[in-house]
Amino acid sequence: MSSFGLPKSRRHVVTCLALALLLPIASFAQESGSVQGRHETIIAGDYFGAGSNLAPGSAVEGDAFIAGGQVLLQTPVGGDAVLSGGSVSVSAPVGDDLYAAGGSVLIESSVAGNARLAGNEVNVAKSARINGKATIAGRSVTVAGRVGHQLSIAAYDVQIDGEVSGNITVAARKLKVGPGARIVGKLTYRGPGEPVVDAGAVIGGGVNHVDSALDEDIAPVSTLAAWAMAIAFTFGLLFLGLISIMLAPIASSRVGQLVRSRQFACLGLGLATILLLPVVASVLALTVIGIPIAVVLALMWPLMLVFGYLTGVLSITDAIAGASRKNLPGNGVRALLLALGLAGMLAFCTVPVIGWALGLLLTVAGVGAMTLHVLGERFPARVREMELQNDEVVFRREPTLRF
Repeated sequence: MSSFGLPKSRRHVVTCLALALLLPIASFAQESGSVQGRHETIIAGDYFGAGSNLAPGSAVEGDAFIAGGQVLLQTPVGGDAVLSGGSVSVSAPVGDDLYAAGGSVLIESSVAGNARLAGNEVNVAKSARINGKATIAGRSVTVAGRVGHQLSIAAYDVQIDGEVSGNITVAARKLKVGPGARIVGKLTYRGPGEPVVDAGAVIGGGVNHVDSALDEDIAPVSTLAAWAMAIAFTFGLLFLGLISIMLAPIASSRVGQLVRSRQFACLGLGLATILLLPVVASVLALTVIGIPIAVVLALMWPLMLVFGYLTGVLSITDAIAGASRKNLPGNGVRALLLALGLAGMLAFCTVPVIGWALGLLLTVAGVGAMTLHVLGERFPARVREMELQNDEVVFRREPTLRF
C-alpha cells in the first residue's frame, strides 16, 4: 500500500461516523436540554447533540459529539470534536483532534491535533490552522489554510493554495497548486496528467508525479465514500426510528409485532407490494388523470423500502427488548437497541450474499407489515381491549426517552 495511508484514514472516518450514529441516544437521555427539532445534553463535560440544526451555545470543556442536518461549531471545544451532518462548519478552535464528515465540510479555525475530514466538498479556509496531520477524502477538496505536518488527500479535484510544514500526498484526477502554496516537504501526486503548479508556488522537496490511471488509488476512496454513505444512511434510519418511537410508540411496536407473528403473510404481501407498485404507477402514467397519482406512487416506492427495512430491524430489536401486545418497554431501551441493531446490520450486510439476503428479507417483511397495518389489521377484541388499557399507561409514563 502506498504512503497515502487510506486504510488508516478510512478507519478514522468510519469510527467517527459510527460514533455519530449513537449521538441521538445520549442527546435524548435528558429532557432538560431539549427543544423541538434539537436535543442536547452534557455528560461529564462532554457535549452530545442531535437534530436538524445544531450549534452549541457555550464552550465545551471536554469532547463534542454532534450530528444533524446542519452542524455549526461556533464555540471552542476543549477536546476532540466528532461532527456529522448534511453540512458541517467549524469556526471555533478545537483543542484536540477533529473528525468531520458531511455533504459539505468547511474548516475556518484552529485544530490543535489532527484533522480527519470526508465529504462531497471539503474546504480548509485560509484562516484555518491544523497543527497536526490532515487526512481528507472527498469529491472536491480545497486547502488554503495551514497544515502543521503531513497532508494526505484523495479526491477527484484538488486545489492547494496554503502552507504545509511537511510532505503532501495527493491521489486525484486533477491537481492545481496556487501561487500562495508554501510546501516545506515533497509533493507526491498520483494522477493521469501533470499537476498544474503556479510559478509563484514554493515546494521545498520538489514534485514527484506518478502517472496513474488511479484504478488502485481511487478504489480505496470509492470504498471510503461507500462506507460514509452507508453509515450516513443508517444514521438517517436511526433518526426516523427515534421519531417513530417518540411520537407513535404503540403503532411502531404493533407493526413490528406483525412481522414476528405473521411472517409469511408479511413476506408475501410485502413482495407483492414492492413488485406491483411500480407497475401500477406505470399504468396510471399512461392516462392524463392518473399522472399525479403515478408521480406520488413513484416517490412513495423508495420511501416504502426505507421504512420497510427500518420496520424489519425494529421488529427484531423490539423482540430482544421483550415487547409484546401487553408490555411495551421504555422508549430509551427501544431506541438503544434500535441503534445497536442498525449498527449490527450495517456490519452484517458487508457479508456477501447472506448479509444482503437478510437485509432484503427484513425489507420485504417490513413493507408487508406496514401494508397490513394500513389495510386495517384487526386483533381479537379481548387483546385489543388490553392494548387500549396498556396504551393509556404507556402514553402517560413515557413522554420522553428513558432507560
